[in-house]
Amino acid sequence: MANTIILFVCGTNRRRSPMAAAYFQRRLAEIGVTGVGVESAGIHTRRQEMVDRGAVDALANIGLEPLQLGVRQLTPKQANCASLIVCMTSDQLAAVEKKIPTVSRKLRTLLSIINSDRQIFDPKENDVGGHARCLDLMRPALDALAERLG
Repeated sequence: MANTIILFVCGTNRRRSPMAAAYFQRRLAEIGVTGVGVESAGIHTRRQEMVDRGAVDALANIGLEPLQLGVRQLTPKQANCASLIVCMTSDQLAAVEKKIPTVSRKLRTLLSIINSDRQIFDPKENDVGGHARCLDLMRPALDALAERLG
């Protein structure tokens, strides 16, 4: 069982958060970090939706796959169990804080980890190149977070 849980959150859990979670989990394994659970969720999901094909293909291009194919709705229980909740944008951070005020001290935007106020853009549906660029934007912050946990 994981001692620490890192939860990545985006709007729908179809693009950004599944890519961040998959990459981050591999990065932890590469540097030998154990005891850290990695999850992803969306603020506004719809039943039966799946991770976007562009995200799946962008991950496959670097030898990865999403941690789950179906989307997951962010729940108060999941948020309260997380050690750190990483949102892709400041608007998403504010939405999570409004929805679940008890987790405000655990919230960060992804790029704030590397002292940037930039936001992680939402790639267009099924656009593999856009998803790859999005993942490239996330990687420095994900790498830095993994190193801090190492």
